[in-house]
Amino acid sequence: MIQLTLIRLNQYGKWTHTLGENREHMLQVYQAEFYKIIQKKFSSLGGIVFQNRQDELFAITNGIGVHTHQKIIAELELLFPFDILMFIGYGTTPFTANRAILNLIQSTAAKKGVFGNPGTQGQIYIIHSDIQGITKISNDISPYEVSNLVHKVYRLVSEFFMDKNSLTFFMGGDNFITVLGADAENSVPDLTHMIKEEMGLTLNCGMGTGISALEAVTMATTSLDAIRALRDVQLVSA
Repeated sequence: MIQLTLIRLNQYGKWTHTLGENREHMLQVYQAEFYKIIQKKFSSLGGIVFQNRQDELFAITNGIGVHTHQKIIAELELLFPFDILMFIGYGTTPFTANRAILNLIQSTAAKKGVFGNPGTQGQIYIIHSDIQGITKISNDISPYEVSNLVHKVYRLVSEFFMDKNSLTFFMGGDNFITVLGADAENSVPDLTHMIKEEMGLTLNCGMGTGISALEAVTMATTSLDAIRALRDVQLVSA
């Protein structure tokens, strides 16, 4: 089972208008600081936070209870001038946990607080992916074109795994993390083949499991680093 928490800055758009027209740079600072702090809080408890939109984040929160969520909200509201909502959903796959969150959102009109209850905890399956040769590609096309290429790959990876009840998040650079349903891991060869066929690129995928999100991500990154090391040895040998 996957426990997923949606963190929403409630009525954020309305609040931003109170800052005046010269606000965009201030919002970027608020958003960066909020992400930094909430990532530290959840990762210290074995979770990990992903940006969905700047005013909305997902966290994998297996093993983290309602009281702890409430404590985090209380701490954050001392630091930021907007209300925070958290919705806890769980399911046999990340996507079904995400759908459970939708049901919670539709059934509450509250402006802040924690809604939902933790579920039975289970093993978490994660893939950490990157695009092979992105440094060489960066030598041949402009920085903006590189970013555009990476986002095209992200869209393909995200849609591929969403069809398999899994969620993929862009982590910056050329890195993606996918939170899998247990049966989705067997589809990785199909994914890498698709990326090769459609984009002409090689996608490296390190896999990891754990009882906490942080443990699973660490194992996935360790696997990806091993692939990178082997790739570098092969390049030197060639």
